[in-house]
Amino acid sequence: MTDEDFIRPFVEAAQNVFTTMLSQPLRWTRTYVKKDHRAFAEISAVMGTGEEGAAGLLVVSLSETIAKKVGAGFLGMDVSDLDQDVKECIGELLNMIAGGAKAKLEGTPYFFKLSIPTVVIGRDMKIHHKPSHTCTVAELALDGEPFVVEVSMQR
Repeated sequence: MTDEDFIRPFVEAAQNVFTTMLSQPLRWTRTYVKKDHRAFAEISAVMGTGEEGAAGLLVVSLSETIAKKVGAGFLGMDVSDLDQDVKECIGELLNMIAGGAKAKLEGTPYFFKLSIPTVVIGRDMKIHHKPSHTCTVAELALDGEPFVVEVSMQR
């Protein structure tokens, strides 16, 4: 299975969420294997996938600009700050992407259990994936601005 095949259910789920919830199309710009621990952007939602099935981490890492667009779309109002409501929207974004991918992966070795996401904000953050896991990254673009979905599972 190629890296692109592996991450495709997560990308399709993200595209579905952005089209449905925000009426915004996403463009899938590239796929790569992450070699370091640096977060892609200053806001990341992180979710463990449990110990049963495919254990690992799911991450959505995005800029403040995209976070505010997500918050505005989910809340149905203009957003000017990264307040608690917007942080909860970013966590829910990861929940929705994970849920969509989980449904697509049912019956495969990559089926996983969901956990509660944690949203972290800061510059130069590091997210440590298990050394035995491959971290596949899909870079997506919303209005030309990039963000990523990372999937780290043993394959």
